This record gives sequence, C-alpha cells and structure tokens, in this order.
Amino acid sequence: PAGMSSRLVDDMPSSMGPAVEQFRNFAAEGMAVPMSSAAVEQSTQDDGMEAMFPPPKDLIWHGNFDGLRKHAEEEQKYCLVNIQQTTEFASHELNRDTWSDKGVKVLVESSFIFWQQKAESTSG
Repeated sequence: PAGMSSRLVDDMPSSMGPAVEQFRNFAAEGMAVPMSSAAVEQSTQDDGMEAMFPPPKDLIWHGNFDGLRKHAEEEQKYCLVNIQQTTEFASHELNRDTWSDKGVKVLVESSFIFWQQKAESTSG
C-alpha cells in the first residue's frame, strides 16, 4: 500500500564495535610489510604445500650430490634422486602419496640412498 513501509531489520545499534574473526590477527596483518602479488603467491604455495605434504625426512639422505654418490657406493646401493618443483602440485603429490607409502619406504631403504632437493636450490 502507498505510504506504508516495512522494516526488515529492527533498530541496529549505532556502534557495532570492531570486526572480529576468530582465526585472524588483524593487528599482525596491519603491521606486515606488503609483498608483491607474485611473492605472496609463491610464499603461500611453498609454505602451505610443504606444510600439508612434508618431504619424507626419515627417508632423505642429507648432503651434497658427490657425498650421495660416495655414500651409495659404500652402502652398495643405488642413488635415487628426486628434484621437486615447488610450484608443481605433482611434486607435492609424490611426498603425499608415494614417498609416504610404507611399501615404497621399505623398497627405497633396502636398495637406494634417497636424495630430494628443490629445483630452486643450488644443489637442485
């Protein structure tokens, strides 16, 4: 009807207070140094994916490539080299699905010295 209006919401308080989201720290976000969008994307991918699909630390031999070869020769095992591209999900899938599999671990430990490096590293 003409001249009649209806309200969908009762009176709202004049001050709503600060915005609150349970899992965010607005103070810390406000103090952060801004990064370029490419840097943010790369940082998020590296930290998030590696945290979700960590490398098999119990399987990896630590050292350089020459040390790997020498150690494998001493142990009379083969070298198994895995170069990870952090921007490729398939690399993270290897950590999640392949290297974490108990059967694969048994096989690798019995016959190989496993060395995993990021493609971006000086060793990769």
